[in-house]
Amino acid sequence: MTYTRSEDKNKALLLQSATAEQIRQHTEDIRQGVTSCCLPPCPRCQLTSDLFKRHEKRSRQFYVVMNQLVVTLMGLLLRWKCPGCNKTATDYPGFAIPYKRYTLPTILGFSSCYVADPDSSYRGLIDACPLEYEAKPDSEVSYTSIMEHSTIHRWVTTLGGYSQIVREATGLILQADPVTSICRDLAGLMIPSKKYASALRKKVLLSCFRLVFLESIYRSVFQVSIFPRLATRCAYS
Repeated sequence: MTYTRSEDKNKALLLQSATAEQIRQHTEDIRQGVTSCCLPPCPRCQLTSDLFKRHEKRSRQFYVVMNQLVVTLMGLLLRWKCPGCNKTATDYPGFAIPYKRYTLPTILGFSSCYVADPDSSYRGLIDACPLEYEAKPDSEVSYTSIMEHSTIHRWVTTLGGYSQIVREATGLILQADPVTSICRDLAGLMIPSKKYASALRKKVLLSCFRLVFLESIYRSVFQVSIFPRLATRCAYS
């Protein structure tokens, strides 16, 4: 599918997605039993995750963006059980977060564009970078509807709820580089008043902005993403 209405500056968003090969490989690794546990110690009994046992695998739909088409792919997620207290937990790969079918690169990309650009809006991002859903097998058309602007609103809300991740990432960056200007940089992040109607929404937007800002800094300092290890350690909160 070729670009239709997407503006040049937003075309990069269409490339921000997990790939079908990433999902296929992760699923195959789970089936072959070669995945290692990336979970933190058990929050209930503090048993190290090296001793966790594979509990079950479950299917998960993933929405992958291919140019301007949202394609549905099936993958697997693995759950582990702590032998000390029988608590179970899902181990998320780097391209997925809890309760979201879209992959993390897409969620971060659109959310970052919204909070970082003072002039952006949910509807504006959809108009500039429309994503069409793949048709169902029995459909007579090649696509269904365009992704709703409320989807981006929900993504921003989800990322804005990860305040613990923001605190932990900031603390680790400060430990690695005590003279960093990260605290000053975070304090300087601003959200235009036209984007919120309450103090609570402003707090959510700022938290989301800080998270997407920290992601690039965290990568440059530690050569890894905040997701999934640090995010999992913070219980995606």
